[in-house]
Amino acid sequence: MSQQQLSLFDLVPPSPRQSGRILIARGARAAEALLLERLDALLAEARSDPSLLGRPVRIVVPSRSLRLHVAAALVRRRGRSVAGVAVQTLFGLASLAAAFAPSIVWLSDGIEDGGARKF
Repeated sequence: MSQQQLSLFDLVPPSPRQSGRILIARGARAAEALLLERLDALLAEARSDPSLLGRPVRIVVPSRSLRLHVAAALVRRRGRSVAGVAVQTLFGLASLAAAFAPSIVWLSDGIEDGGARKF
């Protein structure tokens, strides 16, 4: 009877719409290639079901320069602009979240004492 040891590092190809998964790549180029491959799969799915364009894929990056780089790489790979994909900075995403969450009000007890409470 032959036993095979499972590897913690073998990646199973994810289904395109699976969420809640962290993918790890070794280096910036490998991460970019993995991101673009994943986007290809998601965009192929959106081509067959255009209703998915109503729920854009959000790519969140830490800086404006990386946002511009990722957007340019996506256009280079596809040869045109792409619908259903948003490349945003973390600040941009936080601003969007704040705009859609006006029901959260912070009441300050005073800036000097640093006190604030959620109401």
